[in-house]
Amino acid sequence: PQPGLAEKAIGLHETGELAVMCDTFNPLKLSKLALELDDGKYALSWYEPHEPTEAGLTSHL
Repeated sequence: PQPGLAEKAIGLHETGELAVMCDTFNPLKLSKLALELDDGKYALSWYEPHEPTEAGLTSHL
């Protein structure tokens, strides 16, 4: 999710967005051009690290 979009969606009944999913049987490979344009940091660009509070700590033991 992009920052602020969840809050912006409160009360909306619909959006004008389109989601596309591509199921493949084999891995996709990037072209040379795509590799040059790839931003390896994009996947975590929204992430803001924080220290967990006691209420946020869980144990799976």
